[in-house]
Amino acid sequence: MIEKIIKIQNVGKFANYSSRGDTTFQHLTLIHANNGQGKTTLSAILRSLCTGEGKYILERCTLGQDDKPSVSLRLGGITANFTGLSWDNTLPDMEIFDHTFVDENVYTGSSVEHDHKRNLYQFAIGKEGVSFVTRIEELDKDIRDLNPDINLKGKDIEEYIIGTMNLDTFLNLAPVDDIDQKIDDNKKEIGACCTNPFHKLNDMG
Repeated sequence: MIEKIIKIQNVGKFANYSSRGDTTFQHLTLIHANNGQGKTTLSAILRSLCTGEGKYILERCTLGQDDKPSVSLRLGGITANFTGLSWDNTLPDMEIFDHTFVDENVYTGSSVEHDHKRNLYQFAIGKEGVSFVTRIEELDKDIRDLNPDINLKGKDIEEYIIGTMNLDTFLNLAPVDDIDQKIDDNKKEIGACCTNPFHKLNDMG
């Protein structure tokens, strides 16, 4: 568990913080402050400590400071230090419920389109669910992007369809084996009929 924040330097609002007096965390420790005073920065530090990823701290470097960020926390009798790029100890068994958690684990698709038969909001909890829904949205976008080209190609195909058959029926026709040979045979038969118009009548007796 986290016992104490020893120091935070060059991270957001904490240009040079060091603990004074008894600041040991209890079983329940509440930290409150006005907006913009560093609560989100503390969440970012804890997320970095949990994941071991320094980006959560590095993206919050204090403006106007040349020194790299530095953080020291007391964890269950040991000290975890972040010095410049990484931690020497982490605390993976920790959950941080903040806006980053919402962004990574809660997905809402709220785009409004003419097809309002679909649900206005899609909702999924958990990283795997978010990944699935995000992928669905990507595929939906790909389909929307391809639809205009598909429609144009469909119109091109319709120009070659003879009779009353519609495009869907034509596209669902079963393939014919040896189609080229059958076309040649039909052409020869048509040619024979054109050469001898009584050919078919003689065949029929």
